[in-house]
Amino acid sequence: MLKSTSREQYLPSNLPAGQLENLPESPGVYYFHDQKGKVIYVGKAKNLRRRVSSHFSNNKPGRQKQEFLRNIHSISHEPTGTELMAFLLECVEIRRLWPAYNRSLKRFQQTYGLYVFEDRSGYTRLVLEKKKKQLTPIYTFSLLWEGQKILWKLIRQFELCPRLCFIEKGEGPCEGVKEHFCHGACEHKESAETYNLRVQEAIDGLVKSLPSFTLVDEGRHPEEKSCILVEQGRLYGMGYLPADQSWGDPGNPIDTGELKAFLTPYPENDYMRGLVYQHVEQWPTKRINLPLPA
Repeated sequence: MLKSTSREQYLPSNLPAGQLENLPESPGVYYFHDQKGKVIYVGKAKNLRRRVSSHFSNNKPGRQKQEFLRNIHSISHEPTGTELMAFLLECVEIRRLWPAYNRSLKRFQQTYGLYVFEDRSGYTRLVLEKKKKQLTPIYTFSLLWEGQKILWKLIRQFELCPRLCFIEKGEGPCEGVKEHFCHGACEHKESAETYNLRVQEAIDGLVKSLPSFTLVDEGRHPEEKSCILVEQGRLYGMGYLPADQSWGDPGNPIDTGELKAFLTPYPENDYMRGLVYQHVEQWPTKRINLPLPA
């Protein structure tokens, strides 16, 4: 007979109770495996044991939930230094493993990209387009208006033509000509060579303006610190640094090359980047700015 106080009665029938008890009460990512060892679900947690236990409490009698529980035969986990790192690693692992029972994050993609190409007249064009697999964008945006905002800033700062940047349509002089920041490239009054120099300056200016910084925080144990690196606006990766070394102290700037030796690069997307930026806004003291590229 089952004891009324036993926690085992809430566990999936194929899952050994000891696997739950062995989970740490710390941040990380957990994996549910089926009978063949294949990962069928990936989750993140601030407290691994508590979060995994929550899957098995207040079980609903629905067919889908019961099928999910019956397919769990083992649990594995990957500890992380912080909850933010668990969020990021979960994103990476869901995209890598494509587990059957995960729904969220599978469909998220970078929606728009800022691309550059040369038209038939020799003018370099900037254009916002839905992200294309075969092309590499200068930068990506999850929302169209975010890209438009940055592109308009480049147009005005570097005196580009809004029509050649596909921000404006129509015939006759563009708004830039009327407002005296377009030099007439849309009417071929400015040579492609001269115009293209400013486009390249705009591209270089955008790249240099993208932030480079690290987030140094608690590690998985006292002998290390966790680190997340954002390089020129893009999430490079994350990992763990020796706690006995100074990182970012005044007069001792961080060497990016040395830092990368401790980090694992990961594919990023706008969602992951947004998580990091939100965290920086909430905890600005954890941010260590890196030198701008030369």
